[in-house]
Amino acid sequence: MKFPALYIVLFLCLFGCTSVGVREAVMTDGMKICAKTAKDGEICILAEGDRYRHISWDGVTRTAKMIPRKKRWVGMLGLMNSGYERWRYHKGITQANYSEGQVHFSNEKEAADMFKVGGFDPMTFVYTHDGLAVHYEQVIRQDMKAGVMQLDIFQIMVNGKKPDNLSGSQDENITVYR
Repeated sequence: MKFPALYIVLFLCLFGCTSVGVREAVMTDGMKICAKTAKDGEICILAEGDRYRHISWDGVTRTAKMIPRKKRWVGMLGLMNSGYERWRYHKGITQANYSEGQVHFSNEKEAADMFKVGGFDPMTFVYTHDGLAVHYEQVIRQDMKAGVMQLDIFQIMVNGKKPDNLSGSQDENITVYR
């Protein structure tokens, strides 16, 4: 007796097809990260589940709905919010481009070079000794009096693990609440 291909496909979809889960996200439900950058000051991000991030800065809070990446982008899976959601205006900010994920390197020098070669402004980027990194920058177009918040949360990984003592770290500028 032949087993029709249709039944095989149906079986696989019923028992093997699931929506894309979140892989390599940095934050877990209830986790809060607060970071202070030299350029734009303090920002806090609170994770609600695996799809929502509540972003607080300058006395306001906005929510970003995150989308799991299906394919690697610049080597990263994790989550993204491409800025299509419009926020209520606050001092020029009307939307956010947010990404969150693990960034993998083969050694700590390669990781440190990312900060230099990757074009990250040290005024907008801080990271801890164990590789938790926050890039936060407000980019406001003066001609439109509107702008975008660029926010990236990275967990730097070296050979599949968090680094022990990443040089140039600024632990005092990042606080994690669990």
